[in-house]
This record gives sequence, C-alpha cells and structure tokens, in this order.
Amino acid sequence: FIWGVVCLVPLLLHISYLAFIHFDYGYNMAATATVGVIHNLWWLGWSFANRKERPYAWEPTLGVMLVTAAMCLEILDFPPLWGIFDAHSLWHAATIPMIPLWYRFLLKDTEWEVRHMKGVLRSSYKD
Repeated sequence: FIWGVVCLVPLLLHISYLAFIHFDYGYNMAATATVGVIHNLWWLGWSFANRKERPYAWEPTLGVMLVTAAMCLEILDFPPLWGIFDAHSLWHAATIPMIPLWYRFLLKDTEWEVRHMKGVLRSSYKD
C-alpha cells in the first residue's frame, strides 16, 4: 500500500501541474525520461541480483537494452525518411517485437515463482 502511495502521489502532482498550471513539454520529457531511467536501473538490479538462481534473469537486461536503443529514436528526433517514416513512428515500430520477449520473461518468472513458492503458500494456509 505504502509503495503504491509513494508512486501515485508524484504521478498525480505531475499530471496536475501539466493539466492545471502549465503544460511544459520539456519538463514532461525530463520527468518521463527520469522515470524511465529509474525503471531500467531497477530491472538491471533485479537481473543482477537474481542471476544465480533464475536462469532467465538476463532477459530483462535485454529488454532494457532494446528499449534504450529504441528510445534513441524518440529522443534524437529526425525528419521523416522518404517523407514517410519519422522518428516517432519508428519508435513505435521498434517496440512491437519487444512485447513477446517481455511476456515470455513474465511467463518464465511466474512459473519459477509458482514452482518455488508452493511450500510457502501451503504452509501459510495451514495457519
């Protein structure tokens, strides 16, 4: 609950500032980039901390690298190639193949959690 409040309050303050005080595109980009960097660092830390016991723990690192590479398209904006494909459209296209990779990781992690936590869950129901 507390972690949810810690995340929700700054988000609501950010949205309120943009909606009711001043919509500043630069501030919004800086804020979302900061949250993205923190998110990526968090997943890198998780991958490192779990590398020995979970054989798939490297997969979020791959996701972080791919998202960071794709983010360069969004940050390093350029005019449309051949008058059609601008940086923003290529950013969206680059994120599509990441979705199956991420969901495969989530399935592996869920399977690992279920397999390794069964004893804990059963014992808690006996209390």
